[in-house]
Amino acid sequence: MGQGSSSGVGSSSGLLPKKWEQLSAVEENDVRLYHQDSTWEKFWDSRSAKVWDEDKNKALSTFNDKRLEIKLWKWKMVTGVSTSVPERIVMERAVNVEEFRVISTIQMFERLGWERVSNWCEDNTSRYLLVGGEMTMPFETMNCIARFDSLGVQAYDYPRMEHFFDNKANNHDPEGMIESVLPYNDEGVAAKSHLTVEGKILQGISLENIMVLLGDRVRVRAPDCRIIHALMYGTPTLTWRHIIMMNTWITRESYHRRMIPYARLISAMILQQNCLPPESLWVSKPIEECSLATMKRNWKIQVQLFGSKYSVIDELGHKYEFTDPNASHRDEEDVEIADEEGEDEPAGPRGPKQRYIRPHRELFGDVATFVTCRRAPSYRNFNCGQQEVFDNVSAVMGEGRQYEARRKNWEHEHQAQLQAQWDAEAAHQARWKSL
Repeated sequence: MGQGSSSGVGSSSGLLPKKWEQLSAVEENDVRLYHQDSTWEKFWDSRSAKVWDEDKNKALSTFNDKRLEIKLWKWKMVTGVSTSVPERIVMERAVNVEEFRVISTIQMFERLGWERVSNWCEDNTSRYLLVGGEMTMPFETMNCIARFDSLGVQAYDYPRMEHFFDNKANNHDPEGMIESVLPYNDEGVAAKSHLTVEGKILQGISLENIMVLLGDRVRVRAPDCRIIHALMYGTPTLTWRHIIMMNTWITRESYHRRMIPYARLISAMILQQNCLPPESLWVSKPIEECSLATMKRNWKIQVQLFGSKYSVIDELGHKYEFTDPNASHRDEEDVEIADEEGEDEPAGPRGPKQRYIRPHRELFGDVATFVTCRRAPSYRNFNCGQQEVFDNVSAVMGEGRQYEARRKNWEHEHQAQLQAQWDAEAAHQARWKSL
């Protein structure tokens, strides 16, 4: 597992394997892939393992016995479920970065330093460890695989687990978090249909790559809202690695969670730390891809283009619109060419020029401060074209206020000069009258 499913010794690419990569010698029709549960049969009728069944809300670590905890975990993975363990292994999705960049989704990940969440390795591998070993999950180990959380450790908030997994909004959440993420909720059970269009896209990506869950995927929980709000508005400044650690830990601890999340990442870390037991088995599983086509087919969200204007719309008619950011640059080139062609025209009356067709690239003093301060929290959710338009309008407003301030200052100074002149004339006339 690791970077490059086709790379390695014996591959047609001829590339050297990554340091955490191991080739799979298991054929796709190998019976071991379909009968892994049989290796855990001895745990099904284990009296010691059934202790957990008496108190399902008890955390696994409270038993304080590593060997017993392994037995208990394997017992819960094969008890009360009809699907095999391999079917409950969740693989990270491959996200089509270029397609989602067009609709300004990737930019939201990049603002938090989460660009590797959508493209966590250079070459998507479909292999994972079906039988692994013990390993630790320090931040440094994850960054040896790929540079996650690129803003740096000091740039992020690290919420407590009980606050992050709280199913209700708490005092540690941004004000109005639920209302901004679920604007169409009618005070009932929060569902995916209550999300904004951007929120639906972000949740669709996060279900495998950030906040891995199985089962009911129609509901929207408070932890989902925290992640979506962080991506849309930049707050709270969550760290992806911290979420991985918390979600992996609570999956291990909970009796009701019978899945294995982040299969490729965990497999890479096990191999990287040389924690492979003799019975380790590398297997392959197809990797799903998030693209505009799958978004239209599975999430019922489609992208429409009219000229340089994009509309991302869902089946309920909710949408967000933006202009192609490259269109403004093309318009600039057209205007510059037109200006050059008109230099040799004869002198005469000409119409007024459009002052703010080009983006404000050089702003100084009070205008630059005004443009920055006017940016609302939703500014983070704008694409590049919308941000340019918003900043241009802010610059026009700032320059107008600056002009108004200069005019009032001039009027004040001019009035003071006139008053001084009038006072001097009155004093001069009074002096002549006294003679």
